[in-house]
Amino acid sequence: MKKTLSLITLVLLLFAMCIPVFAAHTADDFETETIGDFVYEKGTNKIFGYTGNEETVEMPADCKIAMESAIINVAPSVTKVILTSGNINGVNLTGLFPNLKEVKFKEGITEISDGAFNFDKTDKNIETFILPSTLKKIGRFAFVNCGAVKTLDLPDELEEIGMGAFIGLSSLTGDITIPDTVTSMGKYVFASCGNLDKVHISENAVYQKDKEYRSSIDDTADWFGAYALNDKSVRTEVKEINIPKTIMRDKNCKFYADEITFDGDFTADMIDMVKESKWYQEKYLGNGEFVIADDTLLKYNGTDKSPVIPEGVKVIAADAFQLLDIDTVTLPKSLEKIERLAFDETTLKEIRIPKNVQTIEDFAFSSCLWLSKAVFESIPEVDGTESIFQDSVWLNYIDFRDNVICEDKDAVIPENFYSGAMSVNIQPIVNAINKKRGTNLEFDYQYIISPSDDTWKVDKTVKDEMEKQGLLPSDAESTVPEATTEPQATPEAVPKMLEVNSDMTIRIDDNAVDFPDAKPFIDDNDRTQIPIRAVAEMLDSSVVWDGETETVKITNKNGDIVILTIDSDIITVNGENVKMDTTAIIKNERTYIPVRFVAEALGLMVKWSK
Repeated sequence: MKKTLSLITLVLLLFAMCIPVFAAHTADDFETETIGDFVYEKGTNKIFGYTGNEETVEMPADCKIAMESAIINVAPSVTKVILTSGNINGVNLTGLFPNLKEVKFKEGITEISDGAFNFDKTDKNIETFILPSTLKKIGRFAFVNCGAVKTLDLPDELEEIGMGAFIGLSSLTGDITIPDTVTSMGKYVFASCGNLDKVHISENAVYQKDKEYRSSIDDTADWFGAYALNDKSVRTEVKEINIPKTIMRDKNCKFYADEITFDGDFTADMIDMVKESKWYQEKYLGNGEFVIADDTLLKYNGTDKSPVIPEGVKVIAADAFQLLDIDTVTLPKSLEKIERLAFDETTLKEIRIPKNVQTIEDFAFSSCLWLSKAVFESIPEVDGTESIFQDSVWLNYIDFRDNVICEDKDAVIPENFYSGAMSVNIQPIVNAINKKRGTNLEFDYQYIISPSDDTWKVDKTVKDEMEKQGLLPSDAESTVPEATTEPQATPEAVPKMLEVNSDMTIRIDDNAVDFPDAKPFIDDNDRTQIPIRAVAEMLDSSVVWDGETETVKITNKNGDIVILTIDSDIITVNGENVKMDTTAIIKNERTYIPVRFVAEALGLMVKWSK
């Protein structure tokens, strides 16, 4: 009996020792202490629990909150929290108060820290954030995935909103007013944010690139775009929005609203900002065969292969006829300017440029494989450093330059009408035309023109193939002389062949290039981009990255030096600058380079295969 009583006494004693007395409770080998209603790690400002039963709690100044898994006393009674500091870990706060509905930042707070309420998964509890009138700055990713928040009032004195500040407020509705005091907004500020009725953007707002975020697409402020969250990427729906003069000037944002108003006149150079919006689609792209804004032709939607542009049009915008199947275009006498890429990669065969045209931007008639005659009533100024007929074979080919005709006998056609390229790669052009037109033209030759003795010449074999494919003007003649019986010179070393396949596999002299993590892809300019390091290693070339200037230096075993700068269209080859039609970029923290330009600079031949 005594043994039984002793055993019971021992059990009761052990049970009593386990009762949670917070002054003596231990967790992870440290002591805690209770001050007021909060449980702290002893001697620190780190909170591990709350013992009160109030619905509204004011957090102590300069406190830190333990991770949810370390909380030793949660408080389900608390539904509202008053914060005395903008430097808070909101995710841990919801671990302490699992039924939290409202968060109020106390007056006097001027800044909310980066990632204050940055949830990995959608938070379905917090419905309201009350921001103080004294607030000046909202940090990067401050309120992310706060999926229960339905309204948002920004204080009148706010000046800066960091990148991604309100990403993923998927229940957000109603109106948003960004005060006119706001001068700086980062990328993705309201991305993936539900359905908004009306958005007022500060008349002083300017897109601020994020210093800690590096991306090849960072040049555009996609404030209301789609951001990948919870395995979804949904654009913010906006019914009505204004575009202030600061943004109209910089033109570096995108807008998708149903209705768009401008603090000034809408001009054609703003198209890129709004071209994906319902407003633009309905107002312009559904407007007949000629889409005209003010005096600018934005797009030709017709099917006539010899369209006549109406009088009154003064500007033909970039891409207006790109990739279209047309034979000729009658330009109006009122025309004053043709923008870059206006007729890029069309089947245009001939063109007459009216006398009033004052400016044609370089690349305006680029990659027009069929264009063999251009008549100018006078000579306009070429805006840019490259040819207006860049890669348009037959008007660059020396024996066809007579087909560039100027009817003003006193005028002289400047050299920058013609391409300075040493060769023309047409396979991507043919691919693009096939995709647009649904045709199946095939072409096995990479280059249709090559230099010889500083004179453009057409290879006879290539000429025959082009003629068979219908890619050759009917009066084109080969200037390559017939083969002679003269002794052949000792052949030069055959350059390596870099082969790009349609499935984005790369081979060098039949040896596959292994890309262990980053893979090749086709960029927005239809140019193949490859991770440089894997290819350079197969070529016994060294690669040096300068993070400060964002330049790549490639040196091959022959001593050739190639330098590229991220987001620049200039490639430097042995000290000479060459302009590209795309740029080197950084994607997923990997450096990508345009394969054609770098390969040729390093002495490789490039072949595209199916």
